[in-house]
Amino acid sequence: MKADIFLIISEERPLASQLAKVLGVECCGLGNFVTIGENERYTFLKHWESGITVAYTSEEKLIKSYL
Repeated sequence: MKADIFLIISEERPLASQLAKVLGVECCGLGNFVTIGENERYTFLKHWESGITVAYTSEEKLIKSYL
């Protein structure tokens, strides 16, 4: 699946704060996104107004998928 933006989340950099920095305050509410898919590495979200697709994962998920 394709995405416009890829993010790696952590406790220090949670998803909502990264979305606010990248997309701006008007897009940052997680209620404005819908989950459109998932695989072993990423979860895919789509912003319902703009159509921007975001893929996010954690460092732990990335490491597990390579082992």
